[in-house]
Amino acid sequence: MVPKVSNEFTSIGCNRVPQVAAWGKDGMVAFGAYNYVALYYPEDPECRGIISTLTGHKDRVNCVEFIYRGNELNQRNVAIISGSVDRTARIWKLNKDQEWINSAILESHGGSVNTLGVTRAKSISVDKDLIVTGSADGAIKVWERSIYDDVHDSVKCLQTINLEKKHPMALALSYLPESEIPILACGSTDKRILLYVQKDGLFIPSLTLQGHENWIRSLSFATYTELPLSNNTIVSSASDSTIQEQYKLKDGDLLLASASQDKYVRLWRVSYNGEVGGSLDSEEITNGKSKEKK
Repeated sequence: MVPKVSNEFTSIGCNRVPQVAAWGKDGMVAFGAYNYVALYYPEDPECRGIISTLTGHKDRVNCVEFIYRGNELNQRNVAIISGSVDRTARIWKLNKDQEWINSAILESHGGSVNTLGVTRAKSISVDKDLIVTGSADGAIKVWERSIYDDVHDSVKCLQTINLEKKHPMALALSYLPESEIPILACGSTDKRILLYVQKDGLFIPSLTLQGHENWIRSLSFATYTELPLSNNTIVSSASDSTIQEQYKLKDGDLLLASASQDKYVRLWRVSYNGEVGGSLDSEEITNGKSKEKK
């Protein structure tokens, strides 16, 4: 009788860098494993482990993000982007045969690509994706991705933002409240958060947020949403009478979470007064005090 051999479980080690893993809308996790991007479903009932590894990078993968499109709860993954020590970022997508292929390479940085930013918003109804990459060369590059065909994407560099002696450590993209005007947040090695708003296709410096006492390692935008009940009442922790009026959240408010090596996470509410260039207003939530990261 010939013995049978079957693969029960596949695993691979994750790179030890801060932004190397991302969780997609369909439950898939993508993470950097040396110069590969590994894919798996943590909630797979068959517990098979790694289902695929994406090959193409020539050096360690530093950061991974999913690219989303769609409205509210119907958003879906349309692609994965990864940045590497090899100075490139690569976009991966499924072709018509449901095989992962490298559809585009973003290359023009002079140093390791350490952080990525993709649009996170309540609704992302676009036919072109906005992407930002941050590098050890001290530059942020803004890219536009368009789907060319089943296996190729078109990418174009729209802008380069030079931080001079600072280095981008974290990036985040969203839209200003009640608009489709892109806003970019950058956490850098000078402990500050830089906010940029897009005007006429270019991101313009608008505000600097200070408070952290060490490098900012992670940034994330979210839209605050109130949940209506069947009896038309609203569930909202911000309605608590003990919270000062200026800190109460309203439906549609744009929130920015920032995490730092100082062991704290700060929450910021960003509002927009209708102008670009020094036109943003920020308020730190929870009585202006940062909450320690557990």
